[in-house]
Amino acid sequence: MWSFGRIASFLLAAPTKEWTPQTPSDLAVAMRQLYIDLENPGLRYKSVTPYFRFSHVTPPAEDGTTTWTKTTEKQSTDPSSNSKPIALFLPGLDGYGISAARNQFDDLARVFDFWRMTVLPQDRSSFLDIVDNVTLFVEELCDSSTRKVVLIGESCGGELAAAVAIKLAKGGSQDILQGLVLCNPATSFDQTDWEALVPVLTSLPSNSDNALTQSVEVESHNETALSAYAVLGSLILSSLVPDNDQKMKIASQILNLPTIEIPPRDMGQLQEIWEATSDSFRGMEERLPPGTLGHRVSKWLGVGTSIVNGRLHEINVPTLAVVGDEDTLMPSKNEGERLRKVLPKSETLNVPKRGHFVLDDTVNLTEAILYSEIDPLGWKQKKRKYDPILDWRFPSQEDINYATENTVKPFERALSPVYFSTDATGKRWKGLSKLPEKKGPLLFVANHQTLGADMRFIFSTMLKETGIFPRGLAHPIVFAAQNASELLGRTPGLTERIGSGAGGTFDFQQFGAVQVSPRNYYRMMQTNQTAILFPGGAREALSGDRAYPLHWPPRGGKADFVRTAARFNATVVPMSAIGMADSFNTVIKYEDLERLPFIGARVKKFTSSQAGARYDQKNESDFKADVLAPSMPARNYILFGQPVDLSSVDPRDLSTCSEIYDELYGDVRSGLDLLMSARQKDPFRDT
Repeated sequence: MWSFGRIASFLLAAPTKEWTPQTPSDLAVAMRQLYIDLENPGLRYKSVTPYFRFSHVTPPAEDGTTTWTKTTEKQSTDPSSNSKPIALFLPGLDGYGISAARNQFDDLARVFDFWRMTVLPQDRSSFLDIVDNVTLFVEELCDSSTRKVVLIGESCGGELAAAVAIKLAKGGSQDILQGLVLCNPATSFDQTDWEALVPVLTSLPSNSDNALTQSVEVESHNETALSAYAVLGSLILSSLVPDNDQKMKIASQILNLPTIEIPPRDMGQLQEIWEATSDSFRGMEERLPPGTLGHRVSKWLGVGTSIVNGRLHEINVPTLAVVGDEDTLMPSKNEGERLRKVLPKSETLNVPKRGHFVLDDTVNLTEAILYSEIDPLGWKQKKRKYDPILDWRFPSQEDINYATENTVKPFERALSPVYFSTDATGKRWKGLSKLPEKKGPLLFVANHQTLGADMRFIFSTMLKETGIFPRGLAHPIVFAAQNASELLGRTPGLTERIGSGAGGTFDFQQFGAVQVSPRNYYRMMQTNQTAILFPGGAREALSGDRAYPLHWPPRGGKADFVRTAARFNATVVPMSAIGMADSFNTVIKYEDLERLPFIGARVKKFTSSQAGARYDQKNESDFKADVLAPSMPARNYILFGQPVDLSSVDPRDLSTCSEIYDELYGDVRSGLDLLMSARQKDPFRDT
């Protein structure tokens, strides 16, 4: 709704080469400069009034440098702009779009022939005036082209975008819209108290009498006294617009400025901080003076909701609502749910832990649009489907470091894992030096420890010490929320692991896991990849049994994974691991849970409804979970058994393959027993 971009638009933006603040004064100057950049119309624009225009946004240069903010140099041309889909951005109540400028405009300009609307504080257009002029501009953009327009509205701009779509529908020309994107739209304004509270705020003393006639310089306006409106308005915005995470990030970046010392070294530093803060207060009053605020709340938001909300059902174009689920300025999360029900072709991107300032650097609006039903590039018809076997790429070093610090080291510190490997003669060695050299397909066959919590540190150690990294064949439930795609389970439009947590789909797919199936396993062996298979599946992973029983399928006809491995001359390594079940206490066994009155029936129903991993068992119920509670962490022990070379095995020889299956089962079982016996002699097993 209102822009807290005086601080947040910079401090929540992705780092840039162009701007590195050193002092609080640098922040104040740079914030003013961004407003001036947005006021500059650029090389291509259309003015409706001296204070109301549409400006073209030039794509960034090849080195990634933003070009649309350059006012003294000729901007780069984009010869492909005539073939791009068109997008028009309608800002919030501030009229500038400052909250999206730093984080979204460059990416949008790369993909779209991108335009933005600017409405300066002096403008007094009504809501319908704005709607009429946006509608005319959209029609003009499409007059000489077969291209359609994606209309993007943030906050108040979302309400305007919806009104434009309704107007186009009434005129029979809604088909020129490719789609709508509504970011925390102000269509929920009538569910707030702002219409009553804003008149109180705008009645406070202010310095706005000359604010609209004075030219705005980049330098700070320290000579102007602070007004009650400037201070109180800024404090209200700073408390409501950023969410808690953003407030912490803002505070951290300010406190970490090179010239800031905590506590302040002298009165001079305190004075500098106060002057920069005061200038930020004054900037809010200059860009959103009380007269402008009052006009836009009463003549835009109040009028807009009365016009739009009763006619939302008339919008018949694909619509994406991007909402922050912790918006305290407006009930955006609930509004997203309402719009999904009211709009015929709508979908919602809920951004976890984000408030009204939803378009920060944790959201990639361009990506969200491209993967939505709006589909401006026609990917649904043209784009080749992602192949998780062949298209997966090894994670970057940055991603590996992130996973190591956040999900590997905490487990290693708690569980102190010890590794053993076995050479070709059957002799066991401490460490992983005797793992076989990869010459073709390599398959690890293992027991599945409780919750699979050991996989991260085992895989990490294998990669670090041997360069071997197996791809997991995971239970279908892991992929229930997200299909396999190049986004690796990440929600389109969310650039961070927001809400995924350790062990989320993002982690599994990013590090190579694919859904277990005969076809996926066959193709991994066929393409000489390294995989890990858990024949005991979910039943082992959800068990807290400290005897580490194996739940492999019986031998009869179940040697298929051996036959496939033999077909491609794979080497198979049995692996045994213990310690994780000892880190949990079993509160109640699944079998006892099934017998409980009332609860048992629901448990059975839930279990039977889960997709099975074993393709040949139609009503498989391997998702039988014991109820577990964390206990004192127990040391983990991992043994890699003697490698089995299948290059001389005929995959058509079912008898031989079955014998190898039994041998692998026996190797894993004996490895478990050996580890449980050997750990009794480890003086550090409980430390």
